Amino acid sequence: MHNQGFRFATVAAAMAGMAFSLAPGLARAGGFFGPLVQCSAVTSPAAIESCGSDPLSSGNVAIFNDGEVTVTVTGAAPTTEYLIEFAAPDNSKLTQIGTVTTNSKGNANFDKEAAFPLNAVGAGNLVVINNGSTSEAGKDEFYSGLAIEASGGNHDRADYHPSLVVCDAVKVPSSLANCGTDALKSGSVDVQANDGDVIVQVVGAAASQSYTVVFRAINGTSLPVPGTLTTDSSGTGQLMASALFAAGTTGEGVFAIQRNSLDQYLSGFNITQKPPKPRQAHSTLARCANVTDPVLGNCGTDPLSSGIVNVAPNGTVAVSLDGAQPSTTYSVVFRPLDNSGDTPVGTLPESNSNGNVPNTKFSFLKSGMVYSGGFVIQSNSLDEFVPGIETIGK
Repeated sequence: MHNQGFRFATVAAAMAGMAFSLAPGLARAGGFFGPLVQCSAVTSPAAIESCGSDPLSSGNVAIFNDGEVTVTVTGAAPTTEYLIEFAAPDNSKLTQIGTVTTNSKGNANFDKEAAFPLNAVGAGNLVVINNGSTSEAGKDEFYSGLAIEASGGNHDRADYHPSLVVCDAVKVPSSLANCGTDALKSGSVDVQANDGDVIVQVVGAAASQSYTVVFRAINGTSLPVPGTLTTDSSGTGQLMASALFAAGTTGEGVFAIQRNSLDQYLSGFNITQKPPKPRQAHSTLARCANVTDPVLGNCGTDPLSSGIVNVAPNGTVAVSLDGAQPSTTYSVVFRPLDNSGDTPVGTLPESNSNGNVPNTKFSFLKSGMVYSGGFVIQSNSLDEFVPGIETIGK
């Protein structure tokens, strides 16, 4: 799931506390979006050789224009690690993005911030490779591609919608040959999953020129898109082809926009934005013994005027207490949302005669991870202060 910045939520139940990611991000438009399809199911423009046979119920791919990559997999091989890479149009070069492991149902979500740096330009397809230890190991299982609904489908297919990039600017995963030199301000391809229609748009291309469009498989086989994309005096143009892909078609490849027998633009992504700055997570502490929904066990009886837990974007945890038990040493633990077991964070300095503990920092959380749970303050193995929300009655 594409994250919504520095994820954080305070939960009324003291067990919950925080849910957060140590990586930035916001929902953005642009980039490269489409379904994930089985390698073995691809038929357009040509079948792919040497595919694996892992199942797949559904999946989606997104490459955002700040470099974030998300991949969802549903109904793949259970408890299997998959390697995610971005492949050149002819599959000759690969850029590794990361790995993800499915659960017992074959489902997995992958999310990596800044997988590609600012100004990276890529063309090709995302490929998911079985990285396990079975006979499928090392085989291409899934590709980003297009999937046109079968007749009478339930309209749950995602449209294929990559940006267009200048062929000569592509460096990910490698530079390309047979490129022209036409400039481009922006452009996109849209293949509609419900009817197979194709719409190609360019802005700021060469003025008053005619382009041809093809959909090219990794083995070089091309499917021409009927018609001509003609630009006006400002370099703006559009080509629409109705039902280019028949119902039930599964395809993989790149769209190439050509002039003078050269590839001028290709379907891909262009990283044009810096990742947004992460925000700090914040949790208010309450006395464990005061929590009423739900009532908690294992609570101590120490007082507390106020308490705060702050988590910085780099994973630093800072805790402060006011009006706790004087001359007392408290420990901090992290309690996962599933209550699978506390993890020690550190020990606070002894509270002063007023029961105050100054802001104390701990290096606990690892960057790039997503945590869900709460920080609990303990004394003598009893829960004294927990994340909580206090409401005021009427």
